[in-house]
Amino acid sequence: MWLLVFFNANAQSAPNPLPAAGLASPTSLRVQYLVDSTDGLTIEQVSSPQARWQTSEDPTLILGFTPHPVWCRFTLQQAADTSRDFALEITNYYVDSLTLYQPDSLKGWSVQHSGDMIPFARRTPATRFPAFYVTVSGTRPQTFYARILASQHHSYRWQIWNQAPFMTHRLPDIERYISFALLLMLALFPLGGLLFMYRFVVLRAYSLLGLAVAASAVVGTGLSNVIFPNSPYWAHTSHYVGVAIVMPVLAYYIVRVCKLPRYMPRVVVLYQFFGGIGLLYAGLSFFVRHPYITWAIVAALCIMHISIVLTLLALYRRRIQPAFWYIISIILTSPIYAYFYGRNAGFFIGLISEETLKYPLLFSTLATPLIWVGILWEATRDRIRTAENLSLEQSRRENIQALDKLKTDFFTNVSHELRTPLTLILGPLGSVLKRQRTDGEDTRLIETAQRSARQLLKLVNEILDLSKLEAGKVAVSLRPVRLVEVARLAVANFESQAQLRNIALELNYEVEELLVLALDVKKIRHVLENLLSNAIKATPAGGTITLGVQVSPDKLLLRVSDTGRGIHPDDLPHVFDRFFQTNQPDAAVEGGTGIGLALCQEYARAMQGRLWVESQWGQGTTFFLELPLLVAPAGTEASASDPEEDMAYVPRVPAEPPVSTSGETVLVVEDNPSLRNYLLTVLQPRFKVWLAEDGQAALDLLAQATTLPSLIISDVMMPRMDGFQLLDHLKGSDAYRLIPVIMLTARADRADKLRALRIGVDDYLLKPFDEDELLARITSLLLNQKERQKHVLTEADTPTHSEEVPAPTASAEDMAWLLKLEAATLAQLGNADLTAEWLADDMAVSRRTLFREIKRLTGLTPTQYITTARFRHARQLLENREVTSIKQLASVVGFRQIKHFSISYKNQFGKSPSDYL
Repeated sequence: MWLLVFFNANAQSAPNPLPAAGLASPTSLRVQYLVDSTDGLTIEQVSSPQARWQTSEDPTLILGFTPHPVWCRFTLQQAADTSRDFALEITNYYVDSLTLYQPDSLKGWSVQHSGDMIPFARRTPATRFPAFYVTVSGTRPQTFYARILASQHHSYRWQIWNQAPFMTHRLPDIERYISFALLLMLALFPLGGLLFMYRFVVLRAYSLLGLAVAASAVVGTGLSNVIFPNSPYWAHTSHYVGVAIVMPVLAYYIVRVCKLPRYMPRVVVLYQFFGGIGLLYAGLSFFVRHPYITWAIVAALCIMHISIVLTLLALYRRRIQPAFWYIISIILTSPIYAYFYGRNAGFFIGLISEETLKYPLLFSTLATPLIWVGILWEATRDRIRTAENLSLEQSRRENIQALDKLKTDFFTNVSHELRTPLTLILGPLGSVLKRQRTDGEDTRLIETAQRSARQLLKLVNEILDLSKLEAGKVAVSLRPVRLVEVARLAVANFESQAQLRNIALELNYEVEELLVLALDVKKIRHVLENLLSNAIKATPAGGTITLGVQVSPDKLLLRVSDTGRGIHPDDLPHVFDRFFQTNQPDAAVEGGTGIGLALCQEYARAMQGRLWVESQWGQGTTFFLELPLLVAPAGTEASASDPEEDMAYVPRVPAEPPVSTSGETVLVVEDNPSLRNYLLTVLQPRFKVWLAEDGQAALDLLAQATTLPSLIISDVMMPRMDGFQLLDHLKGSDAYRLIPVIMLTARADRADKLRALRIGVDDYLLKPFDEDELLARITSLLLNQKERQKHVLTEADTPTHSEEVPAPTASAEDMAWLLKLEAATLAQLGNADLTAEWLADDMAVSRRTLFREIKRLTGLTPTQYITTARFRHARQLLENREVTSIKQLASVVGFRQIKHFSISYKNQFGKSPSDYL
């Protein structure tokens, strides 16, 4: 037996009278229905008197979702005793199978089949809606039974036509062609958007949605049967896929137009979930067609539309209002789709008929072009605004860059101007202190003034360096470094100060012989000394300061920690701000941070690292410097000294200047009268001093002199002829080229120093200078000059110097030796480990002799000579286009690090290797 539970059951179906005049248009039928919860009722069982039928008050039967078959019965009765042909039709595209039972006096039942499971080409009649041809005879009521199986929903209406008008109006299916043409035209808008305006994100999202909706409408209005007339499988599958594909594109559209990743990032996951369900269902549709799976996708789509409305409300509550054209399509379609799919899923009983529902759906579809144009206009306006903002931003950036350049130039000029008066302050102060042998009050005042002047000089240098870093004009000088030695030197500079304040100063390291292949020693030392100096100021007596060196596989970590008061939490974010002044009475940064830490942070960034601080108020502070690590191979030469010390040869300075140097002539070329007089005061006790106010005056003085000076000291920045032009004239003249030249200048730029070295300067000394250092360098150069003259002097017709010694010139032997040196160097340029020792062995001389001869003939050290040869050969290869990549070029001239080679080459020639390639 079977179990049926219904209410308001009727024993007999009320007849549907058929008028005698015929039916020129469809007429709805009153039907009764019965849900077969056993899925196995037969026609005999449902037609028996025991079956309990449910009566529908509305012609449109809306049962929602049920996986069970639904039986319908209706009774037809004619007014006239005739035989007439009719067409029965059910208004539901989504009926999987429909079986009609008509009483037959001979066979018992006449059975007809229709629905999606029957190929469209084999249907009789061939319409999108399931339909049958029936014949009704006489006036006796005839009851029909129909078994309906629909995997989506049960929402339909039975209607009857006279067969002749049905064949005239329904079979051509004009509505099908109109719908198809309309959907095709509407699909052209999103298709055009995808093809030609893909870069507009919102328009792209809406175009995808429009195409998906159009495709869904095509297959959802029964046209899939027309497209696949002989394949129920593809007709059915295309319909399910068309419904499922709407979910991911709708989710994508909502995420984009509402900018959910920015405003509601957690909600994005919800729409990703909805999109994933749609794609999963689309894939399952090719293999599985279970009613509950269909119900799940319909329910998910309904819930998704409700979620869209809630999302919009949440955005408006946060006062985030998406553009009108971006959401109007959602407002037009979401309520309709939510109602439609909610009713189909059985969430509620719908009150709107299919005929009424199609009008708002049609209106929302026809609004597609208007919405598309509106979105295009909105996207274009946003793009124009973005372009305007970018233009303003670009203009602002250019202005900032121009201001930075002006600021850098200003600080550079100010620094150069300040160096000269600082020289005039520090020099005389140093001289007075040397003569003042007592520890009286005057001596202490002078020492105070000297310390203040040095502090001012340090501040000037820091401001200049910081400005250069911001403008990108400070190059990083990388070289192999013995890191522990750098740290040990930094700690040694503060040991006495720490002892005076009873502070323990410790150095901790993991590896003693740590050779780092690429570090800038000067910048590392500056950072460490600045951090240690700050730590000593912040640490009370009895405290501890630790400099730690830690190594990981690819990182180097330097840590300076102290046990001082720490940094107040309110001040911690501003530690690296320039001239920050704290408002905390007991904070560790009281008095301000100056620019020291800001400069350290810029140095860290320039070395591709980072500097940060951690501090607990009342427990101490730790600064961390993290840098990329590249360990040098065994045998690599490393140093803890400043790399700029190798750029100019500084010979050994004797402890006491020999008396033989007295009476030598020194030419001073300086445009500043005060500094010129100061140099005269410093040099006059030991040398004869000639004075010239600029380079041109110096050349005029040399041309008129009967003897040549033993040495020339020249400034760089001078009117008429600057120091570089003077040096170029001197080194290009056979008469003057062997006179030693010292550049005494405020220009600390590496490029200026390299330029002077390339021209042939013998020494490069920065202002402000130390009086003793200047005298020692002069003495050393004069001694070397005398030694050189003993070996390489030849007779010449040029004027002699003060001791009537002929001016030296290069001999044929010297030229032959230089050619041999050049050949030996070029043969080994590809060897990255080429050193002065190897060249000395190849030239069959000692390293000391090699150094002396290269310096005498070229003005360069062996290391500088090899480096210059590498760059000169690299430039020749680039200009002749004999290499195809920077990596190949670096290998040919003996550089292991491509990035370091490119930077050094640009510093050397002002042009990157990539510019040639």
